[in-house]
Amino acid sequence: MRYKAAIFDLDGTLVKTEREYYITVMTNVINDLSLPIVSDAVIDEFWRSMDKIALAQKYFNVPLETIWDTLRKYEDLDLRKRMTTAYGDVDYLEKLKNSGMKIGMVTGASERIANFEISLLPVTFDTVILARPTYGVKMKPDPEGLHIALKNLGVLIDEAFYVGNATEDILAAKAAGILDIAIDRGTEKVEAEPTKWINSLYDLEGIILTT
Repeated sequence: MRYKAAIFDLDGTLVKTEREYYITVMTNVINDLSLPIVSDAVIDEFWRSMDKIALAQKYFNVPLETIWDTLRKYEDLDLRKRMTTAYGDVDYLEKLKNSGMKIGMVTGASERIANFEISLLPVTFDTVILARPTYGVKMKPDPEGLHIALKNLGVLIDEAFYVGNATEDILAAKAAGILDIAIDRGTEKVEAEPTKWINSLYDLEGIILTT
């Protein structure tokens, strides 16, 4: 088997958080900072965009860091628990693990959110990288988090692949030099052309067996 490690994004890839959560949190941030009131559609655009820096200036006229710093005050773990579930195909992670493949994660989530969401999954990850400046790792699409994961897993670039649901995931994997795989969860518009598309984690079987 060519691949020795499978690395995954978390939010939108392995777990799903209801849109209402993001709308609620961002509305609190907007009110706290007295930012211009925007529609839910604009919040959707901001949350899903890869270029959040530009949209923070366009819609709110503040640095993105200001939004993130304030958002942390409103990351409601109890609300998140009520609105977040694992996708039905995450049981495939067990098959990967049982086959001897190492399993990693690179996510932009905060530590407490990541810990909760990982608890919804059926496997223990061999490495979890929080790609966030708070933890000393550059955010995706910078490949730093993936480089760290590869090192922790002890695998070469051509022995791993990364699965994500957003543009930043695909660009990060391409920049890291590993196989980029986009999973279509119907929630994100991927603005970069992935090397591989899948509709379910089960579709990884074909990629692993044929490459």
